[in-house]
Amino acid sequence: MSIRFYLFVIMFIFLTSSASVGLLFFYMNPIPHPTRSLTLMGIGLFLMVASLLAPLIFFLKKVYYRGDVNLSTMSASIRQAILLALTTIFFIVLSLYNIQEWHVTLTGLATLACVEVMFQAID
Repeated sequence: MSIRFYLFVIMFIFLTSSASVGLLFFYMNPIPHPTRSLTLMGIGLFLMVASLLAPLIFFLKKVYYRGDVNLSTMSASIRQAILLALTTIFFIVLSLYNIQEWHVTLTGLATLACVEVMFQAID
């Protein structure tokens, strides 16, 4: 598979997930079914943020490595985008529950950073 195909699929995922997030935001009433609506919005937001960050991280790596990138660089960018999207969702959930203490937020961020370092060590 080529990198262009990966980028095409990621952009398609971004367009469909942003459309679904928009439709959920404007047309879904979360009052009767709050668990279902928040779950669907979380999944859509996760896919939208991850598919937006993956090409951005990839192009930053492409600039950093001066164009010498391969498919493993794309896989690492997707993994890092997923971890950043999980961090974003984690912060949103904390703010929804009014947990705005800095040590809880930093602990979650440090945990995800350690997971990324572990993945980098495996590669």
